[in-house]
Amino acid sequence: MATENCNFPSVLDMNELPIVRIKLNTPPLRCIVKAILPELLENFENASAEVVQCPDLTQPPFNLTSEGLNGDENVFDIGDITNLIPSIKREKLYDVKDLKQITGSDPLVIIGACAGPYPFFGVDGEVLKIVCEVRKGPLSFSTCIREALKKHFGDEIIAIGGVILIENGKVKVHVVKPSLAKKPLKSGKE
Repeated sequence: MATENCNFPSVLDMNELPIVRIKLNTPPLRCIVKAILPELLENFENASAEVVQCPDLTQPPFNLTSEGLNGDENVFDIGDITNLIPSIKREKLYDVKDLKQITGSDPLVIIGACAGPYPFFGVDGEVLKIVCEVRKGPLSFSTCIREALKKHFGDEIIAIGGVILIENGKVKVHVVKPSLAKKPLKSGKE
């Protein structure tokens, strides 16, 4: 197939976008455990959260490109839900490779949803190990953690990045694939 027939949208130039840098609260991981564990126990039949040494994430079952999640962490929130609802704004595309230039970090490893990658430097260190089994409450895993952090830390901005490993069971996830979004969304359920 000839590339001249492809209709790829152009990527936004991050140098032309407003960049706001804020200092995030970085509470000790043990404080995060204290904040989230009660909520997890309310919403899951079995739940645990502990601070552990990060496993080598280049090995199975993770198979990532870097050993750890620590280093000089940065969190990027690029765009927002208005880029997706009611319709995907296809002109709002960015290239995660540009984050290396913006951060001035090399090497830079990026993980996360395309709607919000989480860059890190792949350094070994402590991480949270959260295990949940059999949801019994109304909150999803991510909503449960978000609500727990809000309850514990109030309006302070706390960002958590990580890797989720689903070993068995059923989960509901959302992945917005542009080719699937043919019509505008009219509700949160859609």
